[in-house]
Amino acid sequence: MVINCDFFVTGSVNNKEMIVKVCNIIKSNHMSYNCILINNENYEKDDYILSLSDSNFFNSNLKCIKESRFFLLILPGDIASFTLAGIAYGLGKKCYAIGDVDNYSSYNIFDNVFLSENEFVGFLDKM
Repeated sequence: MVINCDFFVTGSVNNKEMIVKVCNIIKSNHMSYNCILINNENYEKDDYILSLSDSNFFNSNLKCIKESRFFLLILPGDIASFTLAGIAYGLGKKCYAIGDVDNYSSYNIFDNVFLSENEFVGFLDKM
């Protein structure tokens, strides 16, 4: 398996501003990311949601997850982003999340949940 980037980043399209912020943090720490929301700036909410049922779109995400060292979910997530988290976990990827957690047991799949982007920056500084 070829590793092309450090982080596969995803989250709810409603939280795109925070996703962009975190991707910029990754980039400023001289690491790489792949994020479908960033790589396709022209996606509007409805287009993104409709594209989730497209097998080419799904296969593209799957390929990017496989080619990433880590998986990063920006919370709150939507069903699609948690599905991708489950896939990453199943592939044996280290999974991380940033944001406010609730009481869902699915957070057990994450190696670490950072409560803020500042905590995430501290983590990156140690890598």
